[in-house]
Amino acid sequence: MTQTSQEYRVTRPWRPQDTNLVWEKMIFWCIENFGLPGKRWNSATSMHETEFIFYDIADASLFSLKWS
Repeated sequence: MTQTSQEYRVTRPWRPQDTNLVWEKMIFWCIENFGLPGKRWNSATSMHETEFIFYDIADASLFSLKWS
């Protein structure tokens, strides 16, 4: 987890065993726990990883514990 100003970033690399279902569950879990992207969290996806950006360290920590 890295901090940039008031953002806490959790990077989740793509793993060979991950399926689309795994990523969908992660996104749905974020929406259920933190609401729609924008106020408490956001994400950015590249070919090698997805970066989840949280605006509260407690949210970033909870996500890290659940999905790391």
